[in-house]
Amino acid sequence: MAGNRFTDFSEVGSNWDGLFDREMRAENDVNGNAIYIGWAKGGSATSASVWLIKKFTYDANDAVTRSQIANNNLSFSFIWDDRVAIFT
Repeated sequence: MAGNRFTDFSEVGSNWDGLFDREMRAENDVNGNAIYIGWAKGGSATSASVWLIKKFTYDANDAVTRSQIANNNLSFSFIWDDRVAIFT
C-alpha cells in the first residue's frame, strides 16, 4: 500500500507478524513527555545493536516541535544505551 510507513521496516517486509514481537522502551522528561522511544525484538538487550530509536523535541508548551530517527536511518541497528550520543 502506498504511503504505508511500515514498508520501510526491512525486517518486517510484507509480513505483519514481525511487528507484534517488538518491545518498546521510552525515556521521559520531568513533565512525562517521551524524549526517546525505541523498538526492538522482545527480550533484546539494551546494549545490542538491534534498536530503532526516535527522539522528540518539545517547546515551552510541551508541544512536539521535532521528531527525529537515529541517523535518519529506519533500521533496527542502534544501541538503546547509546541513544543520547546518537543524537548529539
